[in-house]
Amino acid sequence: MDQTSTAAGPGRPPKATPDAIVRAAWALFEEVGFEAASMSAIAERAGVSRRTLFNHFPHKAALLFTHYGEFMRAFRDELRRQPAGSSLFTAFSGAFTTVAPMLEELEARFAPGPEVVAARVRDDAVAYWKGVWAREMEQIVLDVYGPEAHLKAGFAGAITAQFWTESIAMQRQSSGAMRADAALALVLQEFAEIFGVQLS
Repeated sequence: MDQTSTAAGPGRPPKATPDAIVRAAWALFEEVGFEAASMSAIAERAGVSRRTLFNHFPHKAALLFTHYGEFMRAFRDELRRQPAGSSLFTAFSGAFTTVAPMLEELEARFAPGPEVVAARVRDDAVAYWKGVWAREMEQIVLDVYGPEAHLKAGFAGAITAQFWTESIAMQRQSSGAMRADAALALVLQEFAEIFGVQLS
């Protein structure tokens, strides 16, 4: 549930939540464009200091997917539910298939405008999120399978990063008409066909 502020104690103004900061940033992006919106201007619009803004969002591209954390937590939980003994790819594809509809639900909740949608496929944004996805997936594998799975974690991070890059390329080619969950599903299917693995 989105909240615009949290309690900050007597005599202090309420603190903006990450969701509220993102909504302020998105409004500014739609007014002046992603490239023209500085982090200082975003902080001012959100009513927070630059330091607070950077504590929540270390890069302007980090503001483009406000629901990322929620999705990744759901993915981690679903991965834990996959049958014991499943291959890593089978477990990943099963978990993704289950939580993929959540991407569209979250998009509908936050309703990004055309400037946000266009900014998501910029080269700098793609590079930033490619790194984020790789690091997050490595950590998820270590969390679920233990520290001895460091090799699996490295492969999972690298493959996931490539999935992200290819799905963005598909969205670019469709001029934004293709949804993120549909693009990721197509990339997953293509990967399965190339390597002769069975999707769950």
